[in-house]
Amino acid sequence: MRAVDSEYKKNLQSDTWRMSYLEKHPSSRENPYWKFSIGNMSSLKDIPARGGVNVRDEIIRFYSTFYSSNIMKAVILGQGNYIV
Repeated sequence: MRAVDSEYKKNLQSDTWRMSYLEKHPSSRENPYWKFSIGNMSSLKDIPARGGVNVRDEIIRFYSTFYSSNIMKAVILGQGNYIV
């Protein structure tokens, strides 16, 4: 959480990061483009805790459910071509 929060704080002064938020502004909030893009200590710790969510437990549950080689795919990308 601290590493993500540190990256978030570093990006606050990044023009590239600011431009991505400006690009999102006119799009519909229903569009997946508006979804969560980076966390900070508030979004990763404080808000979930107020809702009774233990983030560590949820990450472990997600890992146990979805992190398995039989449901993963690899994509190799190069020179405009890709293989799935």
